[in-house]
Amino acid sequence: MIKQIDSKGNEYFDVENIRVTCVGKTWGGDSGIRIQAYKGTGKSLHQGAELPVPDAATAYKLIAAIVAAFELKNSI
Repeated sequence: MIKQIDSKGNEYFDVENIRVTCVGKTWGGDSGIRIQAYKGTGKSLHQGAELPVPDAATAYKLIAAIVAAFELKNSI
């Protein structure tokens, strides 16, 4: 993964058609992580979900939830 910087100075990573951005202020006002999907083949993004991330434990919970969802999908 390559760290990139968006037009507002936020650092982000692309994973396939998903952008994961570290934002200084989420829609709720706290710092956190925003997850967005690209629209089609261009660089336009859907408004994404944001999670306030006050500590590493919260980030790890998000990662664990993604892994658990993947495991559910693949256990069928």
